[in-house]
Amino acid sequence: MSFFTGDDGTGGGRGEEDVSSGGEFSSASFDFDKLFSQEGGEGARGTIPDFLLDSEDASREGDDVPTLKFGNLDFIAPGTVAPALGVYGGRDKNVDYLFADEFLDYRKKTWGQQMMYWAGTSWVLGGAFGGLQGVVEGLKQSSGKSMKLRINSLLNSVGKRGLLIANTAGVIALMLSSFESFSYHFITQDESPANYAIAGAATGLLFKSTKIRTPPGLKAAALWSTGLAALGLGVIYPSRQGYYGKDFQGVL
Repeated sequence: MSFFTGDDGTGGGRGEEDVSSGGEFSSASFDFDKLFSQEGGEGARGTIPDFLLDSEDASREGDDVPTLKFGNLDFIAPGTVAPALGVYGGRDKNVDYLFADEFLDYRKKTWGQQMMYWAGTSWVLGGAFGGLQGVVEGLKQSSGKSMKLRINSLLNSVGKRGLLIANTAGVIALMLSSFESFSYHFITQDESPANYAIAGAATGLLFKSTKIRTPPGLKAAALWSTGLAALGLGVIYPSRQGYYGKDFQGVL
């Protein structure tokens, strides 16, 4: 490795003035082991970077070199350090984020993430619920028949009910997510309970819009709107605000 050396072959202590006064570049063998060894003398000892020293080295007599004790980093209070970065403690005063803009009690999903997440989860859960309902229905309809007919009825009922409820749940979740994102970005522009009330009411009306001209259809639309708004206000919004615990805060 090449180091700048003077005329006497020694390094260190010479700067730009040496270059201008005729210093040369020559190859020199540099003993890193000696530099960082304990036997290198006081001068060599002082060149050891602070972060390479442990508490055992620093505790020896005659050593006044400052050290960084990594074992004590656990005792740093995040609430004291974080405000310097614009980050403040939440309800439990625990900071688990690297960047200041990521520290929120809840990080809201983007409209695309929310739409895909809600629609996919609802479709799977709806299919599972519909499948169980189909099992009960198929077994009930084929009671007293041969095993082959019972299996056939069971499969038909599971496929019929499972797909019907799965598709219904997926469409409702898709509309609910879309209306909530629309309300958030263009109406309230804030994480407000009104977003979920608007989304639930609009979803119920749109879902039953084909039957809204008749009194029974209007009643059904009102019930769906009320139920979905209650779902948003009673389940989704409180969950996102952490009222049901931190573990459920990012589920919905």
